[in-house]
Amino acid sequence: MAGNRVVRSLTRLPTWIGAPATAITGVLSTAVAGLVIEDILPNQDGVGPVDLGHSTGWRWLALAISLTLFSALVYSGSWRRRRLGSLFYLRVLPHGQPDWISDLAQQKGLARPLFRSLLRRYDCGAGLAGDIVEVVDEYTDRVVELVHQDDPATTTTIAPNLSLPVAIALGYNWLIPPQVRLMDIDRRRSTIEQDLEFTVAELVAAGPQASTPPRVQIIDRDDPLGRAGLLWLEVVLADQGGPGMSSVPAGFSVPARHRAVGVPAGNGRFGPVVAGSTEYTASSLAAFVARQIVDSVAQGHTVVLVARLPKTVALGVGRLLQEAARQPGGPRNLWNHFCPLVYLQGDARPYRYLRVRPEQPDPAQLLASS
Repeated sequence: MAGNRVVRSLTRLPTWIGAPATAITGVLSTAVAGLVIEDILPNQDGVGPVDLGHSTGWRWLALAISLTLFSALVYSGSWRRRRLGSLFYLRVLPHGQPDWISDLAQQKGLARPLFRSLLRRYDCGAGLAGDIVEVVDEYTDRVVELVHQDDPATTTTIAPNLSLPVAIALGYNWLIPPQVRLMDIDRRRSTIEQDLEFTVAELVAAGPQASTPPRVQIIDRDDPLGRAGLLWLEVVLADQGGPGMSSVPAGFSVPARHRAVGVPAGNGRFGPVVAGSTEYTASSLAAFVARQIVDSVAQGHTVVLVARLPKTVALGVGRLLQEAARQPGGPRNLWNHFCPLVYLQGDARPYRYLRVRPEQPDPAQLLASS
């Protein structure tokens, strides 16, 4: 029992301590073993028999302790590689937008045998519309190459920090292996302390699904003078909730239908939806949002998505849209009618339409006539 407690304690050592400790203990074991062997072998003249009892009891005890500790450290290192595995921090944000979780991601990486960051910034341009298809394609290729080099015998964890359109596009473009874990570590403003973490296998098993999460409502507001076929899908499923939109941002066409999804809290606000709680699993939220998109496109709408979601859920939505498109009769041309918007914190015009797939609609279908 005591030995098991020692091993469990060693598995909690940070990587930067565990590796040097293993090396030092190995050197110490070798040195003590050398003293013991010197004691029991014949003298320099080769005179005298091998005497196992010649070495002192203290040296035998030191050898036993050092070998036990060395074996435990080797085992703990192997366990850490299998169980904790690699952490990949994926960040793609517009220029000028703060990276709130970079330091926290690096702290999480210290506890992992392998930590890698793949960082990219992009330019939104001066107008309300732009194109970052090449940025997304290049980044997707680099992510696939990096993650697929990881040891398949270990756990691979992805910690995304991606703007909404990039997250959905990456999830759609990349067939993420089912054993990969998605970790959301952006809980700086939440009362939830634990990380949100789930596997892609759990995600795929969940959806897309039609069931509405508890207390979540779908509120439609129609405008007979709005642009026909255009639907603004506003989703607020975040830890802290947030205000709803009273109107479409300046410069964008008024849609024929504005659909708000969230937990109404009065005064035009939406209440918190804590993914990973007993009430809402991250997989079910991603599956629900994906179903809203798929069904809206199937009904003939061009969907403009504005959403506040955990970053893992946004990535999961993309993966589930890919899964839906791969099914018989699935929405093969979904991106021809789907436009997630990026949100620029602190900008005078915070919402921008940046194409992340080449088949997305022309900006003229979304923007108001000048």
